[in-house]
Amino acid sequence: MKEPHYSLSFAKASLGRAKNYLASGRAINWICHEIESAMLWAMEYWLRLKGHEPDVGNGWFSMRRQFHTLAGSRSIEGLYDCAIQAHVLEIRLEGGIELPEEENYEAWDMKAWLKEVATCLMQAENLLDCLEKGN
Repeated sequence: MKEPHYSLSFAKASLGRAKNYLASGRAINWICHEIESAMLWAMEYWLRLKGHEPDVGNGWFSMRRQFHTLAGSRSIEGLYDCAIQAHVLEIRLEGGIELPEEENYEAWDMKAWLKEVATCLMQAENLLDCLEKGN
């Protein structure tokens, strides 16, 4: 079985890249991908730490489902929620969820989106920090 600290180091590296992309304003389309990736690596870290071999039968999907089933603590499940939030933010940036409807359509607000991404990134960092400290 692979050592859990490898997964943790990959999670930290992904968050580092996300922070760099957000700070530089370049490659913003990769920020959410890196946050989601970090949360998935953190889930793998937790599984390995608890003695489980991550299920990779269908890639990240299988492991995510395994984590969701085994993680009982709401704080630990925050990793799962944060990964989903990052994915939704990525889709909002790239389009594909909703088509503009007459009165329900809101103009795209990049500043608001970047603020939401920064909040998601901060949440991801806090979750990873708590996970590493064992809380």
